[in-house]
Amino acid sequence: MDKTIKVFISQPMTNRSEEEILNERLEVLNKLKKDLKTDNIAIIDSYFEEDEPKSTIHKGVYHLGKSLELLSTADVAYFCKGWQCARGCLIEKEVCQAYNILTYIDFSRPVKISLRKYFMDNKKQRRIR
Repeated sequence: MDKTIKVFISQPMTNRSEEEILNERLEVLNKLKKDLKTDNIAIIDSYFEEDEPKSTIHKGVYHLGKSLELLSTADVAYFCKGWQCARGCLIEKEVCQAYNILTYIDFSRPVKISLRKYFMDNKKQRRIR
């Protein structure tokens, strides 16, 4: 019997409905089953519906921390279209590289913003005087 492949999905979520996010996850599952020629694939449930604790100041950081915990259990990480434009996905990608986690990347959607400009703008906004 084949081992079940545990897949962590990294996907942009900002300005997307729950339905869009969940449908994309189902598409990824079907694509991987076809590409890897196996049904023994389990998607790690990293879509969080619960609210973060009231003490949380940075909602995105809270959810990223939970995502990284789940990423530690994955055999492979799948990066959905547009991952290059999402801060959380970029950090998850860096973690995969640093810890040699196998990645599967969808490059089908071109990057529409300059990440260099994005990070430069954020650096200027966060400068402490």
